[in-house]
Parts: sequence; C-alpha cells; structure tokens
Amino acid sequence: MLRPRLCISLRAKHAKVLVLGTVMGMLLTTYSTGVGNGSPVKEAKDSIYPYTVVTYTDLVAKKSQLPTSVNITSPHSAEKQSGVITPHPFQYTLTPGFCTPGKDSPHIIAYVHSAPRNVEKRAIIRETWANRTYHGNISAGVFFATDLPSTPRLQNTLEKESMLFGDILQGQLQESHLQGRWILDNCGTTTFILKTDNDVYTNVFALLKHLQDLHRVGKTSNILFCRVKRGFSVEREGKWGIPYEMYPRKMYPPHCPGVAFVLTMDVARALYEASYRTPLFWIDDVWLTGMVAAKAKVRHIAANFSYHVYIKSKQLMGKHWYKYLFCHLGRGHVDLNYLRVLWKNVVVVAQNHTIPETEVVVPGKVVSRSTSI
Repeated sequence: MLRPRLCISLRAKHAKVLVLGTVMGMLLTTYSTGVGNGSPVKEAKDSIYPYTVVTYTDLVAKKSQLPTSVNITSPHSAEKQSGVITPHPFQYTLTPGFCTPGKDSPHIIAYVHSAPRNVEKRAIIRETWANRTYHGNISAGVFFATDLPSTPRLQNTLEKESMLFGDILQGQLQESHLQGRWILDNCGTTTFILKTDNDVYTNVFALLKHLQDLHRVGKTSNILFCRVKRGFSVEREGKWGIPYEMYPRKMYPPHCPGVAFVLTMDVARALYEASYRTPLFWIDDVWLTGMVAAKAKVRHIAANFSYHVYIKSKQLMGKHWYKYLFCHLGRGHVDLNYLRVLWKNVVVVAQNHTIPETEVVVPGKVVSRSTSI
C-alpha cells in the first residue's frame, strides 16, 4: 500500500469579480459584450462585483494608465478564427515562478481563487496542505489567482507575497481566463489540474493518491470530475435571478460547482478553445463547466460522494478520512484557526494510516467497491 503524500494547490474564492469561466475551473468576469462594434464591455451584473472590463482595444489605448509592471499580451490566436463570439483579451500583472515553455512542468498544478484581501487565507493554505513539506517527491505547482485590488496598499502586499513565494497570478481583466491561458501557454507537460477556492478544505493526501492511481493505470485524459449538479432549476428572482429573456430554459445544463473540480490538460484545452464560441453567461460555474463543456462535448464524471458538506464533521479525520476530498467552509465568517486544528489532525491520521487500494481505478471515485464505508 502507498503512504499518501501531499501535493497540489488551490485557489481562493473570488469575491470582487463575477467570473464567467475559463478553462479549468477558471472563473470569468461577467460582462455583456459589444462584439463587432468595438464598444467597451459593461460592468458586472451584480453590484457585489463592481468590476469593469474593457475591450482589448480600449485596454491598449489606456495602457499608460495601468501599473508599469503590467504586460499586455495580444489576443489568443483562436480569437482571430472565424466563429469567435467571445474574445479573450489578456493582461498579466504578476505571474507564478514556475513553468517555462518548452521545459518539463509540474505533473500536477492546482490554482486557488483568492480575492486580494484574503491574505490570511492564503497564508494558512501555504502553511497547511500546500506546504512543500507534504509534497514528498511529487512534482506539483500551486498558485493563487487574483485580480487587481482596490488600494495600492493591497497591491503592495500581493507584490511582496509574489516575491516571497512566487505563487501569485494576477490580472486586471478577464482574470479567470488568465489561469487557463497561462497554464496552457507555460505548463505544457502538466497532466492534472485542480481548481478550487480559498474557502475550501482539500484532503490533498487522498487526492494525490487518487491522481497517482489514475496515472498508474494510464487514465490521464478525458477527465473532468466534480460534484456534478444535474436538474438544477433556474431562479428568476433574487441574487441569482436570471431573466427569461436571458435564459428561457427551466433547467441549467449539468455543471460543476465552483468549490473544486479536477480535469486533465486535454480537457482544459478543449474547454478553453470552446469558450471562444460560447456566448457569455454571468454565472461562472454554469457557463464554463456547463455551457462551454457542452459545446466542447466534454462529459462530467460524478464524484459527489467525495465531497463533504460540514467542515466540522468528525468524519473528515475519522476512520474513513480518505473518502472525502473536498469540503466547503460554509457561508459567513469561518474560524481560520479551526483549519489549522483540522489539518494537524489529518496529518497525524495520514502518517499513521495508509489509504486502501482500489480494485478498479475510476476517476473521482476514491473508495473501492469492496471498501465498507
């Protein structure tokens, strides 16, 4: 039996920008486009996300107004192809210190959605399951994806974090597209990608063991596993209310929640390319892993039983601790010190117990058919 070792990273929940999706999980800022007329992109629909996005042309015109560290890149080649209805202008401000085009990249890359102000959450993630102490000899890359903060003080903090840890990917617009684009452009030999948020507990011991098993049996493509949402009704009122004119159907397509999902590099590339041909929709989870996935003919693999819904459940560090890969911390204030306590307990359990081997290795299924749970 293999002793589980940690490897992987996550990315924290984006509170300022309503993302629309990018490959891998990747959240995309919401906007209504002016494709074909060069008009600037509108502000995000929900006032909770006061983030304004402009077109690539407008961005270049305003280059002098941007921080001097910004590197504006040209649109992806796919944007120049016929049939493009959702162009993706790009702009990087800070980039991770790993992955070089043309060279071997980490076998596993994880990115964590993290709002600029979530300094302590990033610190705890680095301190706990993303700490290299637990990585063993596994090649893994971990970074936090974020946008531009509202104050120079926060930007200074992010720049210091970037210098110290080399794990920040920052962009001003369409920042969620940046993650997929950056990984595809720079990490060509990566096999698995994990997308998650900074308010999610991740059992990387069990996850790493599962990804190792998949690699061992040659299952390294055509994978997108998550807690699949099926038959999810469209709300017409409230925070997530969608006007009938915008989306007349009663149900959303099958999709993954933004909590966490895992995909292989080929699926990430397929989603990214299909995103150019898929009309934008302001609910990121539905758009990327639902509408874009349908356009790319990507099938979801259900891993629903690998998600736990209560962060303080003793099951997360009990007899079957390895069964649960992810758990959302819940709404509202979360006692971050509890995460340290939880992690210390999980480390002790992982050091003293091995994860049972599975009879048949199935993506997203970490418990063997013969294992009693």
